[in-house]
Amino acid sequence: MPKKSAALISTDREVHGAKAPQTGRAEYRVAGSAGLVLRVTPDGRRSWVVWLKPHKAGKWRKFTLGTYPLITLARARQDALRHGWARELQRAADAQPAPTAPAPSSTDAPR
Repeated sequence: MPKKSAALISTDREVHGAKAPQTGRAEYRVAGSAGLVLRVTPDGRRSWVVWLKPHKAGKWRKFTLGTYPLITLARARQDALRHGWARELQRAADAQPAPTAPAPSSTDAPR
């Protein structure tokens, strides 16, 4: 898992000035957008990522929205909220097979 910054990013200037780590990747949380982070690599590449946890699956999933500056902070916020992530989560949850209870056998039935 990448290092998470304690700092919150809230302006485009802060996105542009986010420091690249020496090794690995750093993730900067975006203020006002739950699950939206700016991922920065050691060579300075920046991309928008949404971390979501479907209710039934129980595992965190990562959805990449795109790279900065092609996707601005404002658009990343809009995409994270309105781009159908709820539908995507529902589809992922529906694709998971539901656990089934074992059927009672005829030998277990009371007489």
